[in-house]
Amino acid sequence: MNSTSLLRASLLPALLLAAACGEKGVLPDVGAAADTGPGADAEEPRDLGPPPDLGFDDAGQPIFPDAEEPVDLGPPPDAGPPPTCGTPANAAMSFFVTEQGNLSGNFGGLGGADARCTTMAVAAGVAGKTWRAYLSAENDATFGRVDAKDRIGDGPFTNYAGTSIGTNTSIHADGIVSTLILTECGRTVVFNADDREGDPGAHDIFTGSKPDGTLDRLPDSNGLPNGPGATCRDWTSASPDDKAMIGHSDWNGPDDGWNFGHYTIGCSEDTLRPTGANGRIYCFAID
Repeated sequence: MNSTSLLRASLLPALLLAAACGEKGVLPDVGAAADTGPGADAEEPRDLGPPPDLGFDDAGQPIFPDAEEPVDLGPPPDAGPPPTCGTPANAAMSFFVTEQGNLSGNFGGLGGADARCTTMAVAAGVAGKTWRAYLSAENDATFGRVDAKDRIGDGPFTNYAGTSIGTNTSIHADGIVSTLILTECGRTVVFNADDREGDPGAHDIFTGSKPDGTLDRLPDSNGLPNGPGATCRDWTSASPDDKAMIGHSDWNGPDDGWNFGHYTIGCSEDTLRPTGANGRIYCFAID
């Protein structure tokens, strides 16, 4: 390579740089460098305040800040005198489903439901026993937070005919044979689609409970079982806006049970009737 070629080779990079930079050899202005430091484009943080203090009650249950205050709905409705059964029940009877419904979810609390069991049993010829309604409650005025299974004793329990239906443990593990679920008058309660709203086939029985006999809760806004108890406001409400869990006296499948089945439409008579309910409950003697 001669001297002229060497000179051209040495000048080539400079000539290319000058062409890129313009006539005056100045780099083009591409503006100030962007600030790419941490959070350069992030929005200012918003002060959302402290998280809500849910708190817990004495039973360890969460206290929801938006829960409605209990409403005084007055005394329970008068469903009339207990039925006349004819042949008295076996003196050993310690379990029955009420022949007569309460017509709403307002029993005046658990104490009122227990008294209803006692009245029905005495009218059927079985006196001198302490009866408990098979109902769970979230915050009953007398009994507080209680599960239905813990209200009824250990058993074994016998029906109107004197036949054993099982113990507390067995009825929550295996259920109660539906043909053994008798009223205090000795009758089975089987749903009749041709008389959906009639009393004889009103097979939806209030329990407020899950299959294991503990308190059932209504779904919250996310569909989780964290809402209020499914208990018609702890058995003091006849409102169409409240709900309760019921069982089926004629249950017959794994997704259906004597103490669980579905929620009621409401707790008033007109919202109980369409699904086959009239306010019946299960009663157990604890002695």
